[in-house]
Amino acid sequence: MRGVINKTKDKRMECVGNELYSFGVMLAAITIIFCFVYRFQLQTNIVTIQRVMQAGVALSIIVTIGLCVKNKFQWNYVVYMVMAIGFIMRVGYMLYTPYNVRPHDIGTLDITFGGHAAYIEYIYDLGKLPDSNFYQFYHPPFFHFMGAVFGKIVGFIINRTDVEMAVEASKIVSCFGSCGVLLLVKKLCEEVALNKKGVFIAVAVTALHPNTFLLAGRVNNDSLVIFFIMLAVLFTVKWLKNQTWLNIVVLGIAFGLGMMTKISCGIIAFFTGPVMLYVLFRNWYTCRKIEKKWINKKTAFIIGELALFAVICFPLALWYPVRNLKQFNQPIGYTPMITPESDLYVGEESIKDRFLSFKADELLDPIYVNPHTDCNLPLYVVKCSIFGEFEHEIKGFIPRALICINMFLIIVSLIAMIYTVIRYKDNLMVRLGFPYLWLIYVCSFIWYNVKFPFGCTMDFRYIVPTAFLGGIFIGVLVDSACEKKIKGGIVLEKVMYAAIAVFGCLSVAMYTMLTNYRLW
Repeated sequence: MRGVINKTKDKRMECVGNELYSFGVMLAAITIIFCFVYRFQLQTNIVTIQRVMQAGVALSIIVTIGLCVKNKFQWNYVVYMVMAIGFIMRVGYMLYTPYNVRPHDIGTLDITFGGHAAYIEYIYDLGKLPDSNFYQFYHPPFFHFMGAVFGKIVGFIINRTDVEMAVEASKIVSCFGSCGVLLLVKKLCEEVALNKKGVFIAVAVTALHPNTFLLAGRVNNDSLVIFFIMLAVLFTVKWLKNQTWLNIVVLGIAFGLGMMTKISCGIIAFFTGPVMLYVLFRNWYTCRKIEKKWINKKTAFIIGELALFAVICFPLALWYPVRNLKQFNQPIGYTPMITPESDLYVGEESIKDRFLSFKADELLDPIYVNPHTDCNLPLYVVKCSIFGEFEHEIKGFIPRALICINMFLIIVSLIAMIYTVIRYKDNLMVRLGFPYLWLIYVCSFIWYNVKFPFGCTMDFRYIVPTAFLGGIFIGVLVDSACEKKIKGGIVLEKVMYAAIAVFGCLSVAMYTMLTNYRLW
């Protein structure tokens, strides 16, 4: 028996080791590609990079077709194909997009400006944390610290030590976060026992979603915190199934580093916390019901694990907010307030116009959102989720078609979520846990927009994990269709494959045609 337990432990350690190895290889690959491109100053050859991206996507498809012809069709082939395409698109977009194009709160390289660039410069040049909480300095420092570290690494490799290069190099961290989510979503789908077709749908939505391309090339903490959020979700599910020391340690690290990246990671506490209480109560109830005891070894073990989680997580999560509270009287969970005089202010608009209507006549014209003039949240989310809050130079068929297919997938994902809650019986986490997590995000997003009525608050980047969850719900729907649990399931299955293919083709086309231009 002891031998079986040891083998199980070894297998778990091996799985975590393999995951760490995969992340390490991914990070090394991104860094090497970045250094090569910037060493030979190829980053300004935007068209060349985009052609290489297109060739890489085409090659991925050709290789997959070849493998399917040679070895018979396997779903693993197409899953890895869309993951490869997602990796190519993220890395390519990161390479051809300078740090100050389509950014958020980047500021300038002036250390007194207080933007994300100045934050990285502060650590890179001065080797210390900011001396104020001005502008973006209120954020926890993990992303900016890692950006400065990779600035040093890249600077050493290509012999450039200027601050601008360091800020450019910090895109490696964002790109890694966006690429890492690909692996995490795949692992999450496998952990909840989604079948291979469902895994493909979920991974394809994640891999081909344009917002993840934008995240990969952006110098701020959004991409990295989303990575830690999805890592925390994955290990919450793992710990629910197996209450091991390893799972709780990784969960504590993920949650702690996520909070040290961006305080909004705390939203996951509303998901992970109830799971922890459920496991504790379930074991305590069994102890009382069967053994007639107040506590047994299993319950004590779980309490010990929760204590270990707190010991790991709380110091990582709270040291910077506590520091700022003491030094600058900055409240825990602080968000800077924009004045109502700003042209981003939409508080004068009615609740109906902002939240309870959908301006269908504006779905395709104008194509892009404008945070300075738009106020309708549902319409803003549909467009912003695929284009960000920028006006790109591409007009005509491609962006309009992308809006339409994105709208279709959003509607299907909502229907799929309702179906999952009502009919899906195979996994309780998928049936109730993931819809609950989706609801947490959406409700907090709406509340955030009520509390902070500004155009920039409507940005989809605050709820990106809902897109991954939507992909999982569609995967569940397709899974059920394949098993003929739904009338007309075969037709539904084919329609969804076609929709994902069109969505992917349009996303690739759109983001291999952009130039480095932005309006807002």
